[in-house]
Amino acid sequence: MRTIQGQLFLLALLALIATSSHAQQPDNASADVEARAEEPTFTPFYAFANYFSSGLYQGTGGQLTVFNIPIKVEPDQEGRNKYRLRLPISLGFTDFQFDADGVSIPDTVATATVTAGIEFDHWVSDKLMLRPFLDVGYSQNFSGQSSSLIYAGGMSTFYYFQAAEEKQVMVTRFQRASFRTQGTLIVDGFSSIDSGIDWTLPFRYEMFEKPMYMSVYGRVYWYFLDQTSAEVTNDFGSILDAQELGFTLGWVKPLDMLLFDLDRIGFGYRTGDGLTAWRLFFGFPLE
Repeated sequence: MRTIQGQLFLLALLALIATSSHAQQPDNASADVEARAEEPTFTPFYAFANYFSSGLYQGTGGQLTVFNIPIKVEPDQEGRNKYRLRLPISLGFTDFQFDADGVSIPDTVATATVTAGIEFDHWVSDKLMLRPFLDVGYSQNFSGQSSSLIYAGGMSTFYYFQAAEEKQVMVTRFQRASFRTQGTLIVDGFSSIDSGIDWTLPFRYEMFEKPMYMSVYGRVYWYFLDQTSAEVTNDFGSILDAQELGFTLGWVKPLDMLLFDLDRIGFGYRTGDGLTAWRLFFGFPLE
């Protein structure tokens, strides 16, 4: 079995940074959670943290720090069509200043989300690969003492081509994620389509005697948010869009970090309808 892939060595550091940035919690956090339960609306809800891309976010109009650990386990297999077990973990530290239809969002919320799922690589040709996935999981809001069950599914397409003396890739992804709170039985969710390109630059350099490369990427997102009420669910209430640009620094031979292999570190900037965020992530930028 291959080594678990993830970013565990940065967990303690980034959690410490996020905790120190959002250390004080207001007394009315529980009341805010109850307000949301009475009048559910879509927000960047803690249960969806695993589906807004890996990284460390700082958003304006309210701050959001999310650290995703996209752990995957790939058993030994032959051939190109392979499967992996998905075990992503998300830790969130939020400080939203956002109102939707008079509903205030909890001001400093520490959350954890754990999901389990499976994904498959299916090569249609030498250039085109399909990757469907299914997840189920559990999310806990430690501040408001609320929890949610999560279910999600989707598919990514990877198209590889040769350009600028390098192998480039275009990725398009569709996903659907929903949650159901325990106790209040609120159901909410969103669907999204995103598309982007990761462009490897045609030069190599060394750092600490390790051969490295650089890539730049661009990505666009469309979010289809549910219109949720006591009687009606799963009707699209609004459509939002966002754009992201960034770059990655990669190692030609991934670094052996004992528990996993680290192949890239990247930085990105995302902006869109009411969102401005900086991303710090580890691994492929379009997942």
